[in-house]
Amino acid sequence: MAFLLGRNIMERAVILHETLHELHKKKQNGIVFKVDFEKAYDKVRWDFLQQTLRMKGLSPKWCSWVQSFVQQGNVGVKVNDQVGSYFQTKKEFVKYADDTVIFLEHDIEQAKNLKLLLCTFEQLSGLKINFHKREVFCFGQAKQQEEAYSHLFGCSLGSFPFRYLGIPMHYRKLSNKDWALVEDRFEKKKLSGWKGKLLSIGGRLVLINFVLSSLPMFMLFFFKVPKGVLQKMDYCRSKFYWQNDQHRKKYRLARSEILCQPKDQGGLGILNPNLQNKCLLSKWHFKLCNEDGQVEKRPGDSLLVGPHGDQMTILEDTWLGNQPLKLKYHSLFNIVRNKHATVAEKSVVERQTYRLASLVLRVSDVTLQEKNDVFIWDLRRNGSFSVRSMYKYLVNSNVSVPQDI
Repeated sequence: MAFLLGRNIMERAVILHETLHELHKKKQNGIVFKVDFEKAYDKVRWDFLQQTLRMKGLSPKWCSWVQSFVQQGNVGVKVNDQVGSYFQTKKEFVKYADDTVIFLEHDIEQAKNLKLLLCTFEQLSGLKINFHKREVFCFGQAKQQEEAYSHLFGCSLGSFPFRYLGIPMHYRKLSNKDWALVEDRFEKKKLSGWKGKLLSIGGRLVLINFVLSSLPMFMLFFFKVPKGVLQKMDYCRSKFYWQNDQHRKKYRLARSEILCQPKDQGGLGILNPNLQNKCLLSKWHFKLCNEDGQVEKRPGDSLLVGPHGDQMTILEDTWLGNQPLKLKYHSLFNIVRNKHATVAEKSVVERQTYRLASLVLRVSDVTLQEKNDVFIWDLRRNGSFSVRSMYKYLVNSNVSVPQDI
């Protein structure tokens, strides 16, 4: 899914998370089988790889390119503008993301068939399943036979939360204890290995922005992180910057809010985890708004354009100009009965009084087409959403962001 046009690797985690939530909430029967493949170095069979490429419809030329790359290629590593000695590539084909999750109905016979397919796949491909990391999760009536499923697959019964693509998965909201594991990884496993006293201020700043701030990126992209967790992460970064990884306490000479300001505004340009979280989650909202039936649109909540007009309100949405028409025609907006009339219903406007005339003149130039309405992002010329543009706007405009964004 990560290599499909218009898709994102995080969508795999979303599908798994929503499936777990639905199974638990609706008390449905089902099996979630988490399979972990061993690293495939020197194990994958090249004839299997070539046959797979041919069955996927790749041309012989493409197949020969892949074969020459993985079996006959020469690679040189460039460090500090110096290219080292070239060496030949060997069998280092690895299955992308060795975590695989399979969903099953509550049916022992289907489970037996799945096991047969996995064993056949092992023999054909050369890839091996890691028996020590396999887990099975049972829902609904399947819980009554969870021991049977565990014995059949030769794995242990899984417990929540479990990690998938580095993200803790649970059918309910994560508890403070679950977040404590993330905080521990952030604080001890990374900061303890760095000797800040041996680094300059600039060096510590680089490590904070490019390593510490990147550690929880997937979590910020997936969850609305609790305020206490964000404060703990910010405290760890501040402590490392000011105390140089030493035990004796030092005074902070500036608040975190000031350090997170851009450098041209007197700050150090340290990434703000709270704004990061909101910008990353907003990318999901923007994506869902442009997919049919995925999210309920509220009037005036975004810049909206569309050739059909059935999703755009005439007065409340920003679609004609750079502001909602209700701001320009405020007195008209106050007396209109149907304030939520869509652009597709613009004929009703033509029956209004003189005050509507100028509005009708602007609306009448719009040509409607048989296409779906879509949201556009006003901060980029191509209209597509980007986390960087939203973060830059929020930081530079110094606006307060509501907690329920």
